[in-house]
Amino acid sequence: VVIEGFYSKGREQNLEADKGEDFCNSRPGRVKISKASADGRQQILQILKDGDIFAEVILFDQGLYPATAEAAEDSTCWLLRSTDMGGLLQSQPLLAVTLLKIMSSHFLNY
Repeated sequence: VVIEGFYSKGREQNLEADKGEDFCNSRPGRVKISKASADGRQQILQILKDGDIFAEVILFDQGLYPATAEAAEDSTCWLLRSTDMGGLLQSQPLLAVTLLKIMSSHFLNY
């Protein structure tokens, strides 16, 4: 089940250290991904554009969001609940492999 969400510029979607419930596919608009440094300053990790995904780690480990996502401009995101994706990933191993490739490319960029 896909839920479409609209986020005005500056609105935070996922907050670092909040319980992770869904992952997002960024549609038109840009999304800023950031983490708080040890001294409390914001470190921008990535600016996402149309088609990029974020918080995909929630699909494999339903823990906490690893970073904060904030709309850098008016943005639309497709939200997929992690609980809905479990069965889909088990029945579609190619999808799981594709997500792992995307996740590994994110790690290489940091």
